[in-house]
Amino acid sequence: MRASLAELHPEIGWTAEEAHPDGPDYWLYDPIDGAYHFLRGLPLWASSLALVRHGRPVALLVYDSKGEELFAATENGGATCNGVPLAVSTKVDMTATVVGTAIPRCRPGHACIAQPVEGGVS
Repeated sequence: MRASLAELHPEIGWTAEEAHPDGPDYWLYDPIDGAYHFLRGLPLWASSLALVRHGRPVALLVYDSKGEELFAATENGGATCNGVPLAVSTKVDMTATVVGTAIPRCRPGHACIAQPVEGGVS
């Protein structure tokens, strides 16, 4: 992928998730976004590629190989999943929503099980 993008756009640099950018415009790649899940054989991980121009993400691809979903978004252009436009939910009742976070790390004196949020999220 890196070689193909460099051939198409040699003026755009490349960086991986943990590295520093090559210049003002660069591709930012994370081959395993959700390494915790990947390492445990869980399906909650994806590969991500973003185009950053002068510090602003202007295009993004996220591929979920397990779910066979390709999410794409561009600045001021909306987002799609497998080519179907996505829209913001119209739900206003927070008790009818689902919120996902990273799996918590258990520490002495802290709960390790997610709890329902009473009265919504503030």
